[in-house]
Amino acid sequence: ANGTYDNDTDRAALQQEIDQLNSEINRIADSANFNGIKLLDGSLDADGRRATTETTFSGMAIGNNILGYATGTNTVTPGEFGSSNTKGGVMLTGAYSGATGGTSGLSDQSVRYHKDAATSGKTTFTVDLDGLNYTAGGGTGLSDLKFALQAGDATNGMGTGNHMFLDDDGTDTQLKYNVVANGEGEITSEDIAKAIMDKIDENGGKVYIKAGQQGGGAAAYIEYTVTRENDKLKFEMTDDGYNDAVAAEGKLTAGQSNNYFQGNFNFSVAQGTYTGNEAAFKTAIDDKLVGNSATCEINEGSSPAGTIYAQAYIRFDGDPQTADAAKGVNKVTDFITDGKGFKLGDEYYIFTGSDATYNTEYADNVHKVDIRDLENLTDAKFADNGTKQDFYDDLRVALDRLSVAAKDNEMFDVQVEERGTMLVINERTTYAGDANLTEKDWGLESMIQKFDSASSKTTVQKEAGTALTLQIGDTSEDFNQLKVNIGDIHAEALGVDKVNVGNQQDAQAAIDVIKNAINKVSSIRGTLGA
Repeated sequence: ANGTYDNDTDRAALQQEIDQLNSEINRIADSANFNGIKLLDGSLDADGRRATTETTFSGMAIGNNILGYATGTNTVTPGEFGSSNTKGGVMLTGAYSGATGGTSGLSDQSVRYHKDAATSGKTTFTVDLDGLNYTAGGGTGLSDLKFALQAGDATNGMGTGNHMFLDDDGTDTQLKYNVVANGEGEITSEDIAKAIMDKIDENGGKVYIKAGQQGGGAAAYIEYTVTRENDKLKFEMTDDGYNDAVAAEGKLTAGQSNNYFQGNFNFSVAQGTYTGNEAAFKTAIDDKLVGNSATCEINEGSSPAGTIYAQAYIRFDGDPQTADAAKGVNKVTDFITDGKGFKLGDEYYIFTGSDATYNTEYADNVHKVDIRDLENLTDAKFADNGTKQDFYDDLRVALDRLSVAAKDNEMFDVQVEERGTMLVINERTTYAGDANLTEKDWGLESMIQKFDSASSKTTVQKEAGTALTLQIGDTSEDFNQLKVNIGDIHAEALGVDKVNVGNQQDAQAAIDVIKNAINKVSSIRGTLGA
């Protein structure tokens, strides 16, 4: 594993030594015996069965966000991401937000999709005056021209409104500047930018943009610094401006959508009504503004926001009526019955209502939820009015057992809602995988699936051995006999048969493999010693 061994010939020789050591390990495993009884070849390992099981599922279908409303919206066009689908799986809903904490037959919102934390940032944008050149008589001076920004959709055209001021106290002091033509009678775009910047510098290099005037909430004066680069004016939200924008956003109530981080504005370097030279300048400049009268290089910031973790409810009832089903209530026996089950993340949970299903061997990621003793989970029992409570009691037990079986699920935390008729499936905050849990491509719905049946095929690599029996007393009772279970120390059983030191990376990985093998041999030695 040391990086100083960079010679292929040396590494090949080391690998030959490893291979020879594995051969010696296998020789010892096959030959070590006591009174002709082989001790280390696995024949005395009652727990030594090695097998692989492959399980296949039929009737798989992704979940259906039955209400079909994407996060943050009121409606979604059918078929679009975040909408209800027709895949035929278990119906999923969101949590009921009413004051009573929810009812079994009602949900007023969609499932909650995963959304990564919003990256906070300050808004920046640029006013580019390129091309705004004007020819006047030599030495002609223009006075009290108003530079203005107007909140809009960044299209050309400028109204009479203005949202940029030199103060934040509500007096709304306008930015007015003066510019003088050079000896050749020219006023360049850089002359205009410099004249505007001079006035801003007199104000400490700062302006205040009155933001958030649309969307139902209160307006706020957001502080920006301005710098000039030739004929470009660059605006950047200050720390104080950012804090004020975040605070204003935090005061918004439901239904209000003010944007305090807006960066798209229309602009004018001569807003208002003028006479004389100023009027001629305005007429000429307005014609040239068409096409570049909007801010550019916009980078809208945002207030910080934490990660939103996915959540879905699975609601059950014995016999959902049409109105209940439309609200996302699933019929119990469509899902919780022998051989059926759910796929949650990468794990499968199968309900075992018979000995045959319970005794079937499944793949490692298939977990059994035993319901053999829950005799009331049938349509017939539910139809009997006298045993409905028994039905719901058994439903609660079945869901509780599913929750326990899913306790180590890497992706989801699975809990039972307090009334015992709903599963609450929450994305674990510790989940570090790359599964899609968003509304895109029905990502979350694809992680919550149902299946109708499962079948398995098991391939046995090695059958279990028989523990060595030692007689330690003077009778044949079990308490006078000692069962000694001795593990297999073949290289394959120890996991060292494929150790490779041909390159540094594989050699480093082999360190843990060899360490685990040593620990296993030490455990076997301890058993023999005891």
